[in-house]
Amino acid sequence: MRRGASSASLASLFPLSLFPLLLLLLLACTAPAAAAAATPPPPPPTTLDLASLEAPAPPPSAAARGKRYLVSTLSVGPSHAFVIARVARELVARGGSVTLLCSSAMRPHFDVPPPGVRARSIDVGRGEARDEAGAPGAIPGEVSREPTEADFADDDVRWTTVHYNTSGELMRRLPELMKISRGKYVLQWQNFHLFAAGLAAECDELVANERLLKAVRLSRPDVFVGDLMEACFPVLGERAFREGGERGEDSSVVRPPPPPPRVAFHNGPVSTPMFDTAGFDLLGRDWGIPAQLASVPTFGTGLVPPFSLLQRSLNLANYLGSSGHDFFRMRPIVQGLHKRHGVPFRGDGRSSEQQIRAARQRDALLVFQGDWAIDWPRPMPPATLVAGPVMPGPAKALPADLAAWIAGAKAAGEKVVYAALGATFVLSPESSKDIVRALDRAAPEARILIKLSERDLPAEAERELREELNSAGTGTGTGTGGEPPQRRRRGPERLRVARWAPQNDLLGTPGAVSLYVTHGGISSLSEAAYHGVPVVALPQGAEQPDNAAKVEHRGLGVGLRRGASPGELAVAVSRVLADEGGGFARAARAAAVRMRAGRAPAAAVVAAAIERVAVASGAFEEVGSSPSSASSSSPPPLLPDPGWRMPSSGLPWVARHCLDAGAVLLAVAVGVPLLLLRGLWFAVSRASLSMTRSGGTKAFASSSGTSRPRRASSSGASAAAAEHIKLS
Repeated sequence: MRRGASSASLASLFPLSLFPLLLLLLLACTAPAAAAAATPPPPPPTTLDLASLEAPAPPPSAAARGKRYLVSTLSVGPSHAFVIARVARELVARGGSVTLLCSSAMRPHFDVPPPGVRARSIDVGRGEARDEAGAPGAIPGEVSREPTEADFADDDVRWTTVHYNTSGELMRRLPELMKISRGKYVLQWQNFHLFAAGLAAECDELVANERLLKAVRLSRPDVFVGDLMEACFPVLGERAFREGGERGEDSSVVRPPPPPPRVAFHNGPVSTPMFDTAGFDLLGRDWGIPAQLASVPTFGTGLVPPFSLLQRSLNLANYLGSSGHDFFRMRPIVQGLHKRHGVPFRGDGRSSEQQIRAARQRDALLVFQGDWAIDWPRPMPPATLVAGPVMPGPAKALPADLAAWIAGAKAAGEKVVYAALGATFVLSPESSKDIVRALDRAAPEARILIKLSERDLPAEAERELREELNSAGTGTGTGTGGEPPQRRRRGPERLRVARWAPQNDLLGTPGAVSLYVTHGGISSLSEAAYHGVPVVALPQGAEQPDNAAKVEHRGLGVGLRRGASPGELAVAVSRVLADEGGGFARAARAAAVRMRAGRAPAAAVVAAAIERVAVASGAFEEVGSSPSSASSSSPPPLLPDPGWRMPSSGLPWVARHCLDAGAVLLAVAVGVPLLLLRGLWFAVSRASLSMTRSGGTKAFASSSGTSRPRRASSSGASAAAAEHIKLS
């Protein structure tokens, strides 16, 4: 008996022992098949002029000339501000007028107007600034004053800059806010609520300046252009235009003018936007971009499609985790900002459905400066525009001293390695020294040009580093981090530390740079690919590790992990330099061809799209209802909707992902069989009960029939006995 029980127990456990093997088999079957080694694309002819591949810029329409554009760069870093300002200059070149809102720190860059254009500069100070010089927050020696209608009445002035002296606290704290929890980049979204809180606090500071609001209102823009990451972008427009409009006899506002349509600019990659998640949208809007979790990596994962089952699980887990964080930590911050300044949003308890629709519909277009030559493919709704990189363009002549330095390298048969790690993340002096040492070990026969700010490498630290490198002579390196020792060639001309470098001109000058070491920001990566220069990506934060994975997969160079050691950097640089004319150079050149062939310059494409929004908005006002025919209490008319908005725009997250419909189908799929089973069970029970009752009745009848003859026979016996007695 025991042996049989033991055998049965082993038989029941046998399938469970096979479960891990079956799971591994399932993972192997669902993993993408290893693609055959792809033949590298043939190198384009070396005599090919990349500039000749581009299409001409689309000409401006007659209806777009004279349109007014308000462009905001107030709460963004320099890299984002330069991109938006580049589009603003293109709008002016096409016949428009631009009012540019910028911080006082960016004034030296933006006060210079486009060639042949009259300009004006207005300083609105900071907070409750006064009219006299030296007002709180004003620029030393600058008079902070009230903007007037005369400042915006001259149509010949088509470049107006409005300066505001922000505290800059957010940008100073950005490296701290974007730290990675325990070194794991996949958890970076856990710090985004701190970033959102900083943006909201800075927005409160901006909206408190009545002079800034007045300048926005007096500019009378046809389109408002801003950065997607700028939390104050929609708030500033909605708040400023609430104070203007037609006045009644008591000087009260009878009907405020509708805020202009908005065009948001996303200075990030197309494939991993940070608003893929349910709640991360600092502007509180929904662009209807599908997440595509099965094939598009979510922000911070660094995955490369196609995905295995395990990778899809990781992608889904990251999406759900970041969505929960965004919904419970970030959404309240954004909604609180909108509520403080009267911007309609769903759930505020005050705004009507039409007001919410109007505020949402003013978001006319979302522009990406990504490119499919680098990004992972994904479906995009009509309200988005993937325009390509805005900053790169034809190279101009290099400064004389830099051109002479590069010419000296060519004459000596030396390569040039250019390194720049962005303007947002600040490196410590020791980290900057480690990077220079790694480049020095990896490129003993090359010249090094590295762009480092005064914060990254102070003058004293630079002097110490030069003395260290020059004292090394021509010996051999120790090769820390596992890389082989390299012979070091010394000389004061082999290292050039620059506080600023003409990056586009440097990368675009044929043969000037052999390798670009970058932090992997989308603008820098796009510039390198646009000019066909191989890269080594050393990510610092944000989406840069995701971009590094694209570099590695596309063959554009080597993508390192975040926090890579100096030794790993040296090995990567040596690998790319040793592959001169090989796969890296061919892939970079092919990417440049794909980015340029038959396409107009991205800045002109974006400007033409913004002009389309301005023209459509103006045409709608002409054919729409007049203000006199509308009730003074009714909300402003909706802006034109030329089919750009997704039908799912504005739906709750549950409805947008059909979770409610899925719940209904699940309820039907589970409930109907349960009801059928219940009905079947009830029918079987009734039938069984009927059979039981009928069987009992028959048994009773049978037993009754057999007992009567017995009683009859007994009575007969009794009668026979009585008869016998009588006879006797």
